[in-house]
Amino acid sequence: MGTTAATRASGKKRAVLARYVRNHRLADALHQQAFCALNASPGARAYYDQLRARGTGHHAALRQLSNRLVGILHGCLKTRISYDEDTAWGHPHQARSTSCCLTTQLMGCLTPCGPSDPYPGNLPPWRQGGGAPNRGPFVAV
Repeated sequence: MGTTAATRASGKKRAVLARYVRNHRLADALHQQAFCALNASPGARAYYDQLRARGTGHHAALRQLSNRLVGILHGCLKTRISYDEDTAWGHPHQARSTSCCLTTQLMGCLTPCGPSDPYPGNLPPWRQGGGAPNRGPFVAV
């Protein structure tokens, strides 16, 4: 999407600069979506507050929130699952009774999370060296 900052580094110096080559209409729309999500979504508000507590500036936090919202949208489209607030903003390895399978699919975990296996150690196939990143194991529920 091109909203993240560009890092220019040499042997001795490092600078983090704004990225100017981007789709400005898309960036403005995502910025507005992130700003509106602060009032509409408790999960988005909690994520924004967490970023601000770490010392991130307002616009940088909105940029990270918009990137997260795009990731959630991508997960919904990829798995053909409707948006669910608890699933989208819940921790991927947190045990849930009804939405654990949806969380597992949206967040990219291959093994189901639950009380018996709170932190699965398996990596997706594309991170193990086999398979392409666009061939995920996700199936609509």
